[in-house]
Amino acid sequence: MKKWFSTPLAAAVMAAALIGGPAAIPAVAQGAAQGLPGGQNPGAMIQELMKGLNLGPMMMSFGGASGGMIDFTRSNERNLLKRADVRSELFIDSKQREQLASLETQGKQQMQQVVMQSAMKAFVNNPDLQNIGDSIKNSGNGAPPDLTGLKDALNTGFQQMQETLQVFQAGQDEKSEAVLRPKQQKRLHELDLQYRGLLALSERKVADSLKVTQDQRTVVEGALKDYMDAQMKAMQPIMNQAAQLGQQAAANGGQPPAGFNPQAIQKNVNDLLNSDELKKARTTAEDKVKASLTPEQRTAWTGMLGQKFVFRVLESK
Repeated sequence: MKKWFSTPLAAAVMAAALIGGPAAIPAVAQGAAQGLPGGQNPGAMIQELMKGLNLGPMMMSFGGASGGMIDFTRSNERNLLKRADVRSELFIDSKQREQLASLETQGKQQMQQVVMQSAMKAFVNNPDLQNIGDSIKNSGNGAPPDLTGLKDALNTGFQQMQETLQVFQAGQDEKSEAVLRPKQQKRLHELDLQYRGLLALSERKVADSLKVTQDQRTVVEGALKDYMDAQMKAMQPIMNQAAQLGQQAAANGGQPPAGFNPQAIQKNVNDLLNSDELKKARTTAEDKVKASLTPEQRTAWTGMLGQKFVFRVLESK
């Protein structure tokens, strides 16, 4: 008999990588619940696993990489450069457009490789995780197994993947920025801060530039967590759908099920991110951060934003 962990979880991780969007991440949890000891309910196991998985940061990194979500903890400049309204504001010329398009094409291919390799290392070829899986399978007696070790191992894997993805993204950001002229770079920095808002203070570099204190950093971290919790709650139906897709993919050798439409999933995510519910949650979070700043810091922050820019609401496709 094949190990309960290896094939199903590998398939689920591959499905998540193929989908390439934040809504697919719960597929990993789906794969982890396959091949349980006799009498165990995979659905119940998935729900239990999901409760203990710290998916927020990972979703933000994946979503920020694909442009569907805002990653407040790091620059979103490369995704902003894909927008027509931002390109017009920066006066991006035709040669620069070609260079950026080439970098984007290369980046997509490289990112898929990075994600796949990172997933293989963090999950599929992780002997510690395989040992935990064997222990759960052999727990016997029909009693619900202790999932603490599995949750911790999966969360560690998610963190490793997130860190790897962030390093890759930073390298891509540098390549894109090198295409721009100094004035364009400066304005892009300003637009990035406007796009992320005060939650951008969750990035150490931005916080340091505003001389944010440790107490203020704690407020920022709490505000960001509140927003991410609201986002996770709002996205639960989409995540449940992704978990079902992961189960189907795991049963199909890692291949997306027939009729799978990643564009439709991304449209649902985009519509949700632009919902009044999440706009209100973000405003509440930013108000908490603003209240923690001194008058001098607020003035300095306004100066960092440059001239106000109104981002167009992008239509979901």
